[in-house]
Amino acid sequence: MSRRLTVPGAAVGAVYGEMMNAIMRGDGDPSASRWPMGCGEEALLVRYHTGHGTVAPRDQVQFEIAAAYRHYHAALMYVILTGEPDPRHRHMFEACASALDTCEAALPPGNTVGQVFAAHAEVLTKAGYAGHFLNACGYTMGATYPPTWMDWPMLCAGEPQVLAPNMVFFLHMILLNSDTGLGMSLGEKAASTNKGSDKAIGRRIRIRWCGDASAKCSGSSRRAPHSAFSACMRPSTTPSTSNAISSHAPRCGSSEPRQPTNGATRSRQCDCLLRFTPFSLANVNLTMRPS
Repeated sequence: MSRRLTVPGAAVGAVYGEMMNAIMRGDGDPSASRWPMGCGEEALLVRYHTGHGTVAPRDQVQFEIAAAYRHYHAALMYVILTGEPDPRHRHMFEACASALDTCEAALPPGNTVGQVFAAHAEVLTKAGYAGHFLNACGYTMGATYPPTWMDWPMLCAGEPQVLAPNMVFFLHMILLNSDTGLGMSLGEKAASTNKGSDKAIGRRIRIRWCGDASAKCSGSSRRAPHSAFSACMRPSTTPSTSNAISSHAPRCGSSEPRQPTNGATRSRQCDCLLRFTPFSLANVNLTMRPS
């Protein structure tokens, strides 16, 4: 749904509303946190903010969304681009995809939460993004209540919590470049298993070309490990208007500590609902396999 609606001229708030409407039509619940969404320089906030902009002919639109069912949550994070993609966006996406794979491989029980964050930091630093990633790259997620869907422990440097089987994490790789005004992210849920992680989401990348807001999108589609990088393309030479100055504030903050979430107890309906909301059923498979 977000790919279909995020086109030049679209109001970000209207996209948010349509996606939330889909959740409520599916007998879901409003998520415990408001969704961080924004276009242009607001894409670098990665926090909910009052006032929503309009998608420009060449733009970056940040999505951090979650569906809830009986208070159980499932989340995704990604960026949709309009206009001709900046090659730097592509490089940032590849770095995020590599970091996400590395973090998922670091999830076997017995490792520590701090080791997962260290894997994320190493990949992004080697890719040239030291100083442009956050001080946390995720947290556990299960049944949570307002004002936050985050749970304890956070994936922060040095966190000593030892991973247990079937702990469910929302892993998010976020790059915010205050020098260029560009942002990129990639996030999904994964569970800690003896094989590393049991991914909650089957991913697909789709690059699409759109002539205008009313045009039917078409173009190339290919199977690939990651799906968050999506471009709604239209012929344009308009330069990017993104000139954000973003502070890299720590994202390491959470609700009151609770026991680590056990993924075996979370609701299947929640994942099905998230599958219904932002993507078509043909694009994603959110079924968790038994460990």
